[in-house]
Amino acid sequence: MTVLIFSLFMTIILVFSYKPVATYLFINDNADDIYEVIHLKASGENFMKWNNTGIYRDFACTNGSIHIPEKFKPKAKNKIWTVYSYQKKLTVAIHSSSELSILSIFKYQDAKKLIELNPDLAKLKTEFQFPTGKLVEYDINSTRNKWIITAVNGNKIDRDFYKCPLISGNLNY
Repeated sequence: MTVLIFSLFMTIILVFSYKPVATYLFINDNADDIYEVIHLKASGENFMKWNNTGIYRDFACTNGSIHIPEKFKPKAKNKIWTVYSYQKKLTVAIHSSSELSILSIFKYQDAKKLIELNPDLAKLKTEFQFPTGKLVEYDINSTRNKWIITAVNGNKIDRDFYKCPLISGNLNY
Protein backbone atom coordinates (compact mmCIF):
# COMPACT_ATOMS: atom_id res chain seq x y z
CA MET A 1 0.00 0.00 0.00
CA THR A 2 2.08 2.95 1.18
CA VAL A 3 5.21 3.85 2.96
CA LEU A 4 5.44 7.32 4.42
CA ILE A 5 8.92 8.80 4.40
CA PHE A 6 9.87 11.96 6.28
CA SER A 7 13.33 13.46 6.11
CA LEU A 8 14.79 15.73 8.73
CA PHE A 9 13.75 18.63 6.51
CA MET A 10 10.13 17.45 6.56
CA THR A 11 9.93 16.38 2.93
CA ILE A 12 7.27 13.76 2.50
CA ILE A 13 7.38 11.18 -0.24
CA LEU A 14 4.75 8.51 -0.73
CA VAL A 15 6.07 5.28 -2.15
CA PHE A 16 3.57 2.73 -3.40
CA SER A 17 4.03 -0.99 -3.70
CA TYR A 18 1.82 -3.88 -4.66
CA LYS A 19 1.92 -5.32 -1.15
CA PRO A 20 0.59 -3.71 2.03
CA VAL A 21 3.31 -2.58 4.40
CA ALA A 22 3.58 -0.61 7.61
CA THR A 23 3.82 3.18 7.58
CA TYR A 24 7.33 4.31 8.53
CA LEU A 25 8.88 7.50 9.87
CA PHE A 26 12.38 7.73 8.45
CA ILE A 27 14.61 10.37 9.99
CA ASN A 28 18.13 10.98 8.79
CA ASP A 29 19.68 9.10 11.73
CA ASN A 30 21.50 6.12 10.17
CA ALA A 31 18.90 3.55 11.24
CA ASP A 32 19.30 0.33 9.28
CA ASP A 33 16.67 -1.92 10.83
CA ILE A 34 12.86 -1.66 10.98
CA TYR A 35 12.96 -1.74 14.77
CA GLU A 36 15.17 1.38 14.81
CA VAL A 37 12.46 3.51 13.16
CA ILE A 38 9.01 4.57 14.30
CA HIS A 39 6.38 2.65 12.37
CA LEU A 40 2.61 2.23 12.39
CA LYS A 41 0.98 -1.17 11.99
CA ALA A 42 -2.66 -1.76 11.13
CA SER A 43 -4.72 -4.21 13.16
CA GLY A 44 -4.56 -7.91 12.47
CA GLU A 45 -1.74 -10.37 12.00
CA ASN A 46 -2.18 -10.69 8.22
CA PHE A 47 -0.40 -7.59 6.88
CA MET A 48 -1.71 -8.39 3.37
CA LYS A 49 -5.14 -7.22 4.61
CA TRP A 50 -3.92 -3.98 6.18
CA ASN A 51 -5.15 -0.59 4.98
CA ASN A 52 -2.31 1.80 5.84
CA THR A 53 -3.47 4.70 3.69
CA GLY A 54 -4.18 7.01 6.66
CA ILE A 55 -1.54 9.52 5.67
CA TYR A 56 -1.57 13.27 5.18
CA ARG A 57 1.19 15.86 5.24
CA ASP A 58 2.96 15.53 8.63
CA PHE A 59 0.28 13.09 9.86
CA ALA A 60 -0.49 9.37 9.87
CA CYS A 61 -3.19 7.29 11.56
CA THR A 62 -4.09 3.61 11.74
CA ASN A 63 -6.32 1.17 13.59
CA GLY A 64 -3.27 -0.58 15.08
CA SER A 65 -0.29 0.33 17.22
CA ILE A 66 2.93 2.31 16.75
CA HIS A 67 6.39 0.90 17.37
CA ILE A 68 8.64 3.45 19.07
CA PRO A 69 12.34 2.56 19.35
CA GLU A 70 13.96 2.85 22.77
CA LYS A 71 16.30 5.59 21.53
CA PHE A 72 13.33 8.01 21.46
CA LYS A 73 12.75 9.44 24.94
CA PRO A 74 9.51 11.28 25.77
CA LYS A 75 9.77 15.04 26.18
CA ALA A 76 6.20 15.35 27.52
CA LYS A 77 3.32 13.00 28.17
CA ASN A 78 -0.33 13.01 29.21
CA LYS A 79 -3.05 10.34 29.16
CA ILE A 80 -3.48 10.60 25.36
CA TRP A 81 -0.27 12.00 23.88
CA THR A 82 3.44 11.31 24.14
CA VAL A 83 5.71 13.97 22.64
CA TYR A 84 9.24 13.24 21.42
CA SER A 85 11.94 15.62 20.27
CA TYR A 86 14.61 14.74 17.75
CA GLN A 87 17.83 16.79 17.76
CA LYS A 88 15.86 19.91 18.78
CA LYS A 89 14.71 20.21 15.16
CA LEU A 90 11.70 17.95 15.05
CA THR A 91 8.77 17.28 17.37
CA VAL A 92 6.86 14.02 17.01
CA ALA A 93 3.53 13.68 18.83
CA ILE A 94 2.15 10.16 19.16
CA HIS A 95 -1.00 8.54 20.46
CA SER A 96 -0.67 4.77 20.40
CA SER A 97 -3.12 2.07 21.39
CA SER A 98 -4.15 -1.26 19.90
CA GLU A 99 -7.26 0.33 18.32
CA LEU A 100 -6.09 3.80 17.27
CA SER A 101 -2.68 5.30 16.67
CA ILE A 102 -1.80 8.78 15.46
CA LEU A 103 1.57 10.27 14.57
CA SER A 104 2.05 13.96 13.85
CA ILE A 105 5.25 15.84 13.08
CA PHE A 106 6.11 19.49 13.67
CA LYS A 107 9.02 21.74 12.82
CA TYR A 108 8.83 23.50 16.14
CA GLN A 109 9.39 22.16 19.63
CA ASP A 110 6.21 23.11 21.46
CA ALA A 111 3.42 20.57 21.08
CA LYS A 112 1.30 22.23 23.77
CA LYS A 113 -1.22 23.57 21.26
CA LEU A 114 -1.58 20.14 19.62
CA ILE A 115 -2.41 18.61 23.00
CA GLU A 116 -4.87 21.42 23.79
CA LEU A 117 -6.63 21.02 20.42
CA ASN A 118 -6.87 17.22 20.60
CA PRO A 119 -7.78 16.33 24.22
CA ASP A 120 -10.75 14.05 23.48
CA LEU A 121 -9.96 10.43 22.64
CA ALA A 122 -13.48 9.83 21.28
CA LYS A 123 -13.06 12.67 18.74
CA LEU A 124 -9.55 11.47 17.84
CA LYS A 125 -11.10 8.27 16.50
CA THR A 126 -12.46 10.31 13.58
CA GLU A 127 -10.63 13.66 13.40
CA PHE A 128 -7.37 15.46 14.14
CA GLN A 129 -6.94 19.22 14.55
CA PHE A 130 -3.55 20.64 13.52
CA PRO A 131 -2.18 23.57 15.56
CA THR A 132 -2.22 25.54 12.28
CA GLY A 133 -6.02 25.17 12.11
CA LYS A 134 -6.29 22.43 9.51
CA LEU A 135 -8.78 19.64 10.36
CA VAL A 136 -8.27 16.13 8.98
CA GLU A 137 -11.12 13.61 9.20
CA TYR A 138 -10.66 9.87 8.75
CA ASP A 139 -12.20 6.40 9.02
CA ILE A 140 -9.49 4.11 10.42
CA ASN A 141 -11.55 1.02 9.59
CA SER A 142 -11.94 1.79 5.87
CA THR A 143 -11.90 -1.10 3.43
CA ARG A 144 -8.64 -1.72 1.59
CA ASN A 145 -9.81 -0.02 -1.61
CA LYS A 146 -10.55 3.33 0.09
CA TRP A 147 -8.29 5.99 1.51
CA ILE A 148 -8.61 6.30 5.28
CA ILE A 149 -8.61 10.12 5.08
CA THR A 150 -12.21 11.24 4.36
CA ALA A 151 -12.04 15.05 4.45
CA VAL A 152 -9.70 18.00 4.96
CA ASN A 153 -11.15 21.22 6.40
CA GLY A 154 -14.64 19.85 5.79
CA ASN A 155 -13.98 19.19 2.09
CA LYS A 156 -14.71 15.56 1.27
CA ILE A 157 -12.03 13.82 -0.78
CA ASP A 158 -12.30 11.11 -3.42
CA ARG A 159 -11.44 8.01 -1.42
CA ASP A 160 -11.11 5.64 -4.38
CA PHE A 161 -7.58 4.34 -3.86
CA TYR A 162 -7.10 3.44 -7.52
CA LYS A 163 -7.94 6.94 -8.84
CA CYS A 164 -5.40 8.84 -6.76
CA PRO A 165 -2.03 9.94 -8.16
CA LEU A 166 1.10 8.24 -6.85
CA ILE A 167 2.63 11.57 -5.86
CA SER A 168 1.10 15.05 -5.99
CA GLY A 169 1.55 18.44 -4.40
CA ASN A 170 4.57 20.27 -3.06
CA LEU A 171 7.06 17.82 -1.58
CA ASN A 172 9.31 20.50 -0.08
CA TYR A 173 8.66 23.14 2.55
